[in-house]
Amino acid sequence: MKKILSVILLASIFLFRTAFADRVAIIGGGASGLVTAWLLEQNHDVTLYEAQGRLGGHANSIEVNVDGSPVVIEAGAEFFNETFYPHFLKLLRHFNIPLKTFTLVSTFYTTNGDDVIILPPYHNSSVEWKSLTPSNLCRSVQLKIVIDNSRKFLESHDTNPTLQEFADSLTVSKGFKTSVLYPLLAAAWGVSPDDIQDASAYNTLKYIVEGNDVSGYQWYEVTGGLKKYIEAVRASLQKTEVKLNARVKLISNNNGHYTILAEDDSVKEYDHIVFATDANVASYLLSTMSETADLSVLLGKIKYYDTKIAIHGDTRFMPPNRDDWRIVNVRYDGTHSATTMYKQWKSKTPIFKTWLTYDVRPPKDTGSALPSNLYALINYKHPTTDRNYFEVQKVIERLQGNNNLWFAGMWTYDNDSHESAIISAIKIAERLAPNSERLKILHSS
Repeated sequence: MKKILSVILLASIFLFRTAFADRVAIIGGGASGLVTAWLLEQNHDVTLYEAQGRLGGHANSIEVNVDGSPVVIEAGAEFFNETFYPHFLKLLRHFNIPLKTFTLVSTFYTTNGDDVIILPPYHNSSVEWKSLTPSNLCRSVQLKIVIDNSRKFLESHDTNPTLQEFADSLTVSKGFKTSVLYPLLAAAWGVSPDDIQDASAYNTLKYIVEGNDVSGYQWYEVTGGLKKYIEAVRASLQKTEVKLNARVKLISNNNGHYTILAEDDSVKEYDHIVFATDANVASYLLSTMSETADLSVLLGKIKYYDTKIAIHGDTRFMPPNRDDWRIVNVRYDGTHSATTMYKQWKSKTPIFKTWLTYDVRPPKDTGSALPSNLYALINYKHPTTDRNYFEVQKVIERLQGNNNLWFAGMWTYDNDSHESAIISAIKIAERLAPNSERLKILHSS
């Protein structure tokens, strides 16, 4: 009898908790939205709205045919490391996602063929002799000055100074800044060397310090592409309703509850809304409610720019000397710079990933600005990480949860990385599902 009563009691508790679980809408099925759903669904009634026909956002692994065989290429987010992506790695290891390590080495060269430096100059017990010329040694010394001062600066977490303001405070030459530092960093974001100077020093310098400080310059990629972890998280969702091709058209507030109208004409009411979109989409949706008009204006301060990425097999976008090919290859024509990624282990026939925001090619190259052997062309929007970006971030941190509105995504926490996206999901779960067993997985040491 006691056993029966215990079962009834436990069942009653479960039904009570289920009946009174909050209804949570998550708008956006990128990394932050998907992981937020995974962390919350055991405690809440969760619906995930994704405008596209796939989940993952910038975690966008595509499959192309090379030499008659399928090859998976990252068309968006790409790699990460042990030191600066701890929560993301906990998630991957929980799902037993296979990882490949590699040494991250970069080539910076001018398109006229006059100049090349390979960084770091010493790795894997080998020396990059081209980096030991007198001029390149001078550059390496100045780059070390930037990195050493950046470490101290990053500890302060001061997001106000621009990259130019920080660089001007250092004892490095103007020539080094204009011909190496700015174009090198600009290529990482697909912007111009002029624009990168207005970016937050904190955001840009964090990446260059990470690249230098990772033990042995060892980074990871997911074997089979980041889509593997996206698929694993999606497959583990037990209660979340996932709605693809379901762009949210309108949100209304009805006596403290929110009603969402989606493009599929579905209408549903929720207690909480998590905006796991970019800031501009969140701004637009909030503008449809009079009580959130000011919040909409705030988010609108974050600006986005278009980037174009090509997956291709055209060697014109690589250093002219094949011996100089490395994983990251930055070309500079004296005005603009751009990056081409190359991983030689992917296929016998080379396949590349190139940023095409600007036409950066050798002066004698009169061919098409688009690569030949083009497998895919992808367009993204990326936030401008200037003062406004971090000012909005600080305000959003204070407003999280007000009126049951929440914000997730890399733009809501620290620098613009995949780790930031995962942490943003964790922070929401700490408030809405503090006893979540899944949350403990990402908190574990």
